[in-house]
Amino acid sequence: MQDETFSRAMSMALRYLGIRARSEAEMRQYLKRKEWQDDVIDAVLERLREYGYMNDGNFAQGMVNLQSKTRRKGSYVVEQKLYQAGVKKEDVQEALEEIDEETELENARYWVERFASSLAREEDMQKRRQKMYRRLSGKGFSYDVIRQACRDWEQSEGEFETFDDGT
Repeated sequence: MQDETFSRAMSMALRYLGIRARSEAEMRQYLKRKEWQDDVIDAVLERLREYGYMNDGNFAQGMVNLQSKTRRKGSYVVEQKLYQAGVKKEDVQEALEEIDEETELENARYWVERFASSLAREEDMQKRRQKMYRRLSGKGFSYDVIRQACRDWEQSEGEFETFDDGT
């Protein structure tokens, strides 16, 4: 491998990392799309690891912080995004441990509050509940978290008596 080839590939990889953090799989895929040879890609990835720019564990923790704390997504969505980025299962599971139950519930409560006013126009209470559950599920929350967040809203606001699903 020539030094010039490696330098050009390394520059391209660093520019790609400058946009946002990347998983190793995303970087490998990007460099392949740019038609770099496997030995060049391996050397670039190794150098990025040496410099501390390429670490799937750190990438996963950053993604959890961004998605859970900033964008208020549920753990299911965060987990899917990490797997889509090619992060290994061990790194995904370790990073997801950062999301505690209270944070998850707090995020779900946030979305219940946001969605409640738009769903108040729905006359049919069953449809209102289904829409709320569907929206929160799409944000990545489990059924138990959704149910608790809706019950909490009901207790504080008294508006969604129908969210009580009998359990």
